[in-house]
Amino acid sequence: MSPHKESFINPKKIISSMNKKGQLGIIESKYWIVGFLVGMIVALVLVALGTMEVIPFQIPLVCG
Repeated sequence: MSPHKESFINPKKIISSMNKKGQLGIIESKYWIVGFLVGMIVALVLVALGTMEVIPFQIPLVCG
């Protein structure tokens, strides 16, 4: 057996791709949180406007 073992896997390439995937997850989670918060604010505003009869339709806060 030779002291130098051949490997087809490049560890530097794997680590760099893992870092990119980790960054993408952080970016996606930021957009998800911002979208969720904006959606909740818009939904609450529409419910409030509907109950005050400012807009011609109502969106019930609790289904039922």
